[in-house]
Amino acid sequence: MNIRKISGILLSVVGTLIVVLMLALLIRTYNTVNQNSSTAIIGGADGPTAVFLIFQGGYWLIIAMIAGIAMLITGIVLLLKKKNKK
Repeated sequence: MNIRKISGILLSVVGTLIVVLMLALLIRTYNTVNQNSSTAIIGGADGPTAVFLIFQGGYWLIIAMIAGIAMLITGIVLLLKKKNKK
């Protein structure tokens, strides 16, 4: 295997792990919000957007999801890209 395939596999695996972990954290946080009605929400947001505003630094969930999806797409592109033969 060449370096492009190895890096494609690594990027795909790491990207998938990041996305799965962030989704699990998001679901856990969302369930906590729905069960506990006394949680203070910054800015008066309600619904799914409240999940990102409850904890200080909640925007890291969004950034990690975007980075994980970008890594996953990059890994798939590297795996599927054919090498030009001269």
